[in-house]
Amino acid sequence: MFVFETPINPCAEKGINYILKSQNSKGYWSLVADENRFVPYVNYYVLETLLQYLFFRRHWRDELLGNLKTKSAKPQYLTAYLLKLFYKHVEDSLQRTVYLHTVNSNILGHSMRSIQRRKDILKIITTEGEKDVAEIIDALRRLESYAYISKRSHYTQIKADMVFLKGANLVEKRGEKYFAVFSLVN
Repeated sequence: MFVFETPINPCAEKGINYILKSQNSKGYWSLVADENRFVPYVNYYVLETLLQYLFFRRHWRDELLGNLKTKSAKPQYLTAYLLKLFYKHVEDSLQRTVYLHTVNSNILGHSMRSIQRRKDILKIITTEGEKDVAEIIDALRRLESYAYISKRSHYTQIKADMVFLKGANLVEKRGEKYFAVFSLVN
């Protein structure tokens, strides 16, 4: 049984230090030392290595790893677990970025009013849970800027908003209720 002090062995630490020192004055890494030609794939691998290193260092003291650190017979189990967490984190971050970019762009409508209303609907569904169109109208009315809307006059408009958001893969429908497919809140 091992008790692990650090997730990075001394040789890897030296490698990280070398990488940091070999960054050129323009901010990127070249394929060959002292060369100033930008090679995208070199920078991809360097940045991925640095991100993994930072992720490992940040998560090393997590309670979830405590059990593995004290009971694991092999250090590579910890590395495999941390790599799995890292790639899950990258995937989740990418997916969240794609959705947030969509929400923060003008793709949600043709007018600033429709864009803002659809963003407000997404925030309501994300924070309050699944709702049908009538419940969404009630939730919107609690906001000062939507005090004027009514179920009778605006039901079709809000229903069209929900169809639009469902088509954009931002909400999904179960029965008559809509729910967000991702969270806007951390």
